Amino acid sequence: MKDAKNDYHTIRIAGEEWFPYNWIKRLDGYTITSSVWTVPSGLTKTDETMEATATQAKLLAVIEGEYCVINKIVTSNGEKFTGKFTVNVVSECEDC
Repeated sequence: MKDAKNDYHTIRIAGEEWFPYNWIKRLDGYTITSSVWTVPSGLTKTDETMEATATQAKLLAVIEGEYCVINKIVTSNGEKFTGKFTVNVVSECEDC
């Protein structure tokens, strides 16, 4: 499992992985009430979850390239936050 807060990830084409995003440091005691993922063409979101302080998306790598994935949340006090990370999809990878 990779942690989305690390900002940059490399996965193999046809690979499918969970990308968790821990929002707890930004929530100031509040909880997440909604989460929306923006996933560009080249990746496919196959699943997602949302908990009180974290979100995650399961992504399938479809086409080689570098993609910016965005997660927007709304908290229980109405605040809005945006997080993003980069996924690099490659055909071969020794480290992923």
